[in-house]
Amino acid sequence: DNEGFIETGTQDPVTYPSDNNAVWNNRVWGRVSYDVPAPGDTPLMLIRTPTQVYNNTFYPTDGLDVMRVQEGGGGFFGDLDGTRIVNNIFYPLTADDRCYMFNVATFTDPDIVIDYNMIYSAGGGGMIVAERTGFTYDQTQQAAWFADTGYGEHDIWGSDPMFVDPVTFDFDLQVDRP
Repeated sequence: DNEGFIETGTQDPVTYPSDNNAVWNNRVWGRVSYDVPAPGDTPLMLIRTPTQVYNNTFYPTDGLDVMRVQEGGGGFFGDLDGTRIVNNIFYPLTADDRCYMFNVATFTDPDIVIDYNMIYSAGGGGMIVAERTGFTYDQTQQAAWFADTGYGEHDIWGSDPMFVDPVTFDFDLQVDRP
């Protein structure tokens, strides 16, 4: 039933544990989900258990959330302690795309690390949505995100990573970028 790039969590965590997942050094782009009724219904990544997400480039092209982070819910069990989202590039294209959607009990969990990510929205959409609080942060509000959550102190928001040619899926960075 998974229509995204990766989903962690299971309805039976004892029989089918889903902890300590690693997603490293990937380039994920394009339309990943084909059968959802509306944009934003299926994220590229759905994280419900401890997951390490390092050194990836995410480039959705169809109005999806790049990453949804949630504790349990929907019959799936999970504790996010140990989750690390570090040193990734998020490049949503449309105003409907969002980098993160958080559905967690607290935003100041010291056992979750989210930092050193680059976030740029070519379409100017909501960058981060904190579902339980109703807050939405755009690419000019990195300082507010850090003040409210403690996450993303060293993030870079709103700066184009200057890919060589994302239209042809060349996500190497231009040599003369600032």
